[in-house]
Order: sequence, then structure tokens, then C-alpha cells
Amino acid sequence: MTPDNDILYIMNTMTKLRWLSLCLVFYRASLLEGQLNTGTIVGTILDSSGASVPAAELILTSELTGDTRKTLSNATGNFTLPGISAGIYTLRVNLKGFQSVERKGMTVTSNEYLPAGNITLQPGSTTEVISVIASRAVVQTASAENSALLDSRQMSTMLTRGRDVMSLLRLMPGVSQNSDPNSLGSEIGSSAPNIGGLRSTDSTVSVDGMVSSDSDNVNVSITAVSMDAVEEVKVLVNNYQAEYGRNAGAQVSIISKSGSRAST
Repeated sequence: MTPDNDILYIMNTMTKLRWLSLCLVFYRASLLEGQLNTGTIVGTILDSSGASVPAAELILTSELTGDTRKTLSNATGNFTLPGISAGIYTLRVNLKGFQSVERKGMTVTSNEYLPAGNITLQPGSTTEVISVIASRAVVQTASAENSALLDSRQMSTMLTRGRDVMSLLRLMPGVSQNSDPNSLGSEIGSSAPNIGGLRSTDSTVSVDGMVSSDSDNVNVSITAVSMDAVEEVKVLVNNYQAEYGRNAGAQVSIISKSGSRAST
């Protein structure tokens, strides 16, 4: 190869590397968005003797939209359903030779590892269905995180000046805030309060999985969302998973309301 050809080859290689690096950045950003915006259901399938049941079919159905997700239990009977949008779901377990089991009313929040516990299958036909209404009072065993949740039902019963959801965070344990803003977003955005004994500038705010903290004032969310449009706010105070690490303080995750299949 001539010197000119060598230079052209090097330039082409560097261009390809730049494009590859850019693609990796966008790929990692999409993964982060999913992590900040969704929850995960974990559990174990057992038979009546307590033995693990592999290859059981699990069907997760959204009670709002009817969307479904499917997976199988692994060789040890364990299953994981990641990337689940916040909402209410029905989990159904099917396996030939066993009665089907349904768990209705499973509420998944953002940034949550929801333990479904042990699901026991009884011998019988799959046309026979055992239905259980899930209770929201769940002991968190899948994660050591310290977190708090503010849902739309709570927000609908509270009044605050400016209709800024950040003002309601002071109702959560470990949160300190001076005063309510006069209007939504005030002048430049919604300011996060002091959480867990740390300064507000140590917190990260995200809206629907996208980081909305201002690059200069990291405690300010430049995407101000009215309380009427918010489905829930999840605050991860500490001990959260490594994928949520950005700043040293709390992670404030705001999830907006979504549609449903209901006509009214």
C-alpha cells in the first residue's frame, strides 16, 4: 500500500470507530431509560410437594391495556419478568398436568423489584383455574433499597400551591423542603427537595425514564409535570441498584399517566 492509501485506510477506520462509539452511547441510553422507567417481577414455581417446576408458562397481562408478556420458569423454577411499565397486572401460570394459577391486581411501580413469592401448582387440568387477588402489602425481599412511593390516589386527595408534584415529596420520610412554588415549574423548573440528609443538588430527577435534571442546576427538573398528569412518583433514597447511580443522592422518578383500553 502507498502512503496515501495507508492514510485513507486509517481515516476510514477511525470514522467507523466513531460511529460504533455513537451507537453504543445511544444503546446504553436506551437501556438506562428502561431501567429508570420500569419494574421487575420475580418469583418461583413449585409443585404441591415443594419441588421446583421448570418450563412452566407465565403470562403477564396488563389490566389497563390488555398487553401481554410471556416467559418460562428456568430449571430451578425461578422466573424473572423485567422491563414492566408501571401499572396493574394479572399473572397466570400454565403447565400441562396442573391447574392454572392466576394472581390478579399485581401493582408494579417504577424502579421496583416486585417479589411474587412461591407460586404452588396443584395437580389437575389447565382448564381449572385458581384465582388469587394480590395484596399490595408486600415485603421487599428482592432488593435492599430504601424507597418511598406517592401514587395518583394520594395526589388526588391533596392540595398544594402551584400544582407542582415536587411539593408533595415532603410528605415522604426523610424529605425536607422549604416552601411551595407559586406556580408549576416556578421560573426555570421544578426543584427537588433535600432527601435523606443530603443536599438537593445530590439528587437526580427523571420523567418517564429520561433524566430531566438541568446540566447546571442538577436539583432542578427542566420538565415540569402537573400533578394531574402524574401517575406516581418513586423516590429511591439509598441502597438502590447500581444502574440507577448518577449522583450521590436520591433518585426521583416521575411517571406520567398512560392510556387504557377503556372507552371512557
